Amino acid sequence: HIAHVTASVPGELSLRWAALLHDVGKPATFTRDHQGVGHFYGHAQAGAKLANDILRRLKAPTALREQVVELIELHMTPVPAQRNVVRRRLSHFGPERLELLLRLQEADLSSKGTGVPSQTEAEHFQQVRSLMAQLLEEEACFSLRDLAVNGHDLIQLGIPSGKALGSCLQSLLDAVMDETLPNEKEALLEAAKGFLDC
Repeated sequence: HIAHVTASVPGELSLRWAALLHDVGKPATFTRDHQGVGHFYGHAQAGAKLANDILRRLKAPTALREQVVELIELHMTPVPAQRNVVRRRLSHFGPERLELLLRLQEADLSSKGTGVPSQTEAEHFQQVRSLMAQLLEEEACFSLRDLAVNGHDLIQLGIPSGKALGSCLQSLLDAVMDETLPNEKEALLEAAKGFLDC
């Protein structure tokens, strides 16, 4: 499996290392349930810690080590083909890091049996990438700096600076990323009025 995954990812160094070490935490986390089925709960987190130790001993560059550790820790994190989830993943990782994670997950899934991704798996990653491209083309809101309002706008509305202001901005961003609120100034200011009553 490891050989297939490593061979299936592009030649980028961080991906090769992540592919090589992504399941290194499995032996330490192996358990068997009452039906005799084996499980590896927490192997991604255990693997990330082991990979960090391994790459430190090998004196790998810090940026490379950190990227590999992150990929291993998150390689079991699902990325469903849903706009709001893809938007949140893009917000958290950015397009380049999210694409690296998708490449690792795609190689991992396709290497569980024949080494060829099933049509369902291939379609899933195609849909996620299509949503990524669509959101990036729309220049969708991914962070506070992308919001159509800023802290100054909210202070003028009467929201005090400090923790309340930060909470309000974050709530507005969450609503925009969940697509329950448009990223339009009037709509955001109207929604922010709810914080005046808190």
